[in-house]
Formats: sequence, C-alpha cells, structure tokens
Amino acid sequence: MKKLGIFVAMALSAILCLTSCLGEGKNQSSGSICGVYFMNADAGLLPMVDTGGGYIYVPELVSDITYSEGDCLGMGIMIDYNDPENANAGAKGYFTASLTAQPVIINDWRSRMIISEADTTTAMENEIPLNYGIAGSGFFNYVRGYLFFASGARIGSRQIVDWYLSYPQNYTEPVVKNGENHYQLFVRATAEGDNTGASNQEVNNAYYLGNVFDTINAKEAADNKQSLYLDINYVSGFDKETNRPQWASSTLTIPVMAVEQEQ
Repeated sequence: MKKLGIFVAMALSAILCLTSCLGEGKNQSSGSICGVYFMNADAGLLPMVDTGGGYIYVPELVSDITYSEGDCLGMGIMIDYNDPENANAGAKGYFTASLTAQPVIINDWRSRMIISEADTTTAMENEIPLNYGIAGSGFFNYVRGYLFFASGARIGSRQIVDWYLSYPQNYTEPVVKNGENHYQLFVRATAEGDNTGASNQEVNNAYYLGNVFDTINAKEAADNKQSLYLDINYVSGFDKETNRPQWASSTLTIPVMAVEQEQ
C-alpha cells in the first residue's frame, strides 16, 4: 500500500495544481488533478485516481459506471484535511476528496520510436500544424507510464483528431543547452473531416511512454539533478514548396522524481 505523508501533501499542492485555504479554521486544498483510474484492492476495491504523488478517493465516483480501470482522467477536487476520513490518510494510503468539477476522460495514445529520418521530414497524411506543443493551462502529470500534457491546434467541431508522440532511438542521449540535458520528444496530429468553423483549441492527451521516461528520469536522478528538461518538438507548419514539416519546440521542465531502490 502506498504511504502518504507531508511529502505527498506537498507534492499534491506543487504537482497537481492545488491551492490551500487555512483561514477561518479551514485546512483545505482545491484545484485540478489528473491521473489513472483504478480499483484499489487494498481499500476494498474503492475507485481511486493514482496521481503519481498519491491516491485520491472520490466517493462520488463509487456509483458512477462511466469510467473503467486504466482510464486517464482529469477533474477538479477539494481535500479537507480536517475531515475525519483524512485523519489517518498516511496509514490508509489515500486521501478522500470531493468533486469541484466533473471528471473528463483524457484520450490516451501509445508513443512510438522514430525509425528513420523520414519520420520527421515527411508530412503525415492529413497532418495539421500545431499552434504550440505545450499548453500551460492544460493538465500535466506523469503516472503509470503516461505523460499528460496539452497541445494547441486549430480544429473543426466535426473533425476527428489523432495525436502522436515519438522519441528518437537514442532517447537517452540528451541535447545539452546552457549546461542542462534536454531530452527530445516529438508531438504531431492528424485530422479527418469537415473543418468548417475551426477554432483554436487546447487538447489534453496522455501518451504512454513505458520505460522511456523512467529511464531518462533514473539517469538524471543518478546524476543528482533536480530538474528534468523535455523538449516537446511540434510541427508548426509545412514548407510551401516541399511540404516538409517545419518544427518548433517548447521545453517542459519538471522535478526529477525519486527512484525507488530495489529491496
């Protein structure tokens, strides 16, 4: 069972966009979280969200059959630390929270390795340019192999959009910028259907990276680095003559995560 303590409370506030209220006898945190939905066998199969920094139990989800094991979710919550249900959160292994915004299912996609140069120099069928690779107002997290972040594009209400995240074969070899290691990821999108009435949208996605992220994180942790830099390269347009993708880049900076030592 995962144990929660002061570190987790701090992590929930820092990583999961929670704000605290300590006035008038209140001891609460509220904000948005994202993570992976699962049934906690150690807690009588209660439905919870694994946020990576801890487990969150939301009683409103008990009778909701909308979600399935392994779904990636985003939602707004409030944690009342004075609630008797949270008195022994450390021993129980989870916090109890109430909903402030209904859960949304975040589409999840499998990442893939870049095999050849053509994978980054040739436009995909029905590919669309992105406005930016990382949206600052979107959900962000890393949990159970999924990297959550939002990207922006101009999308029609009737269009079906597929998203792609890829990584180089030598993904553990960083590009050094200003003395810091930057690891490269590439996000792209394709759209099918009528783009009438297209508007700029931010789209939250969860990309399954498997051990790619874990390997990079472990490498930086071994070097006692505090921050991990991921360059999210994205197609910002296409050359008018060759139709080759034109790339831009945004940098995602996240804390290096602790690596569990094998017993």
